[in-house]
Amino acid sequence: FFFNHFFILKMMRFCQSCNNLLYPRENKSLKKLEYFCKQTNCHYVERNVDSSCVFVNEIVKDSSTRLEVISSEVNKDPTLQRSKEITCDTCGHNEAVFFQAEQTSKSTSLDLVFVCCGCGHKWIDDKRSRMT
Repeated sequence: FFFNHFFILKMMRFCQSCNNLLYPRENKSLKKLEYFCKQTNCHYVERNVDSSCVFVNEIVKDSSTRLEVISSEVNKDPTLQRSKEITCDTCGHNEAVFFQAEQTSKSTSLDLVFVCCGCGHKWIDDKRSRMT
């Protein structure tokens, strides 16, 4: 899995009296967002806030199987399943190791990753009918 985090601070606001950072809070009586200064002697409050969005944290999950991150040396792993009933399109060798690809929430089929034991070529196959 690859996670990309995007943190977006919408807009930093500063106190017009002391130039310190303003912090968001809810004005419960007005049911509105406001920004206030935490400085002890300063009582500045900004109430005319045009946007109620303070912070955005977007997490993008890329769970697709990327063949370039799979080592070609995985074909030497004795614990992986092997098939002699599939042929490599690159070299014509008839033996490959295979394992299940990462599943996404949208996946509807079983995707298998194959690595040729002859040349290390990698491919994804979602046709279980080829395997017996």
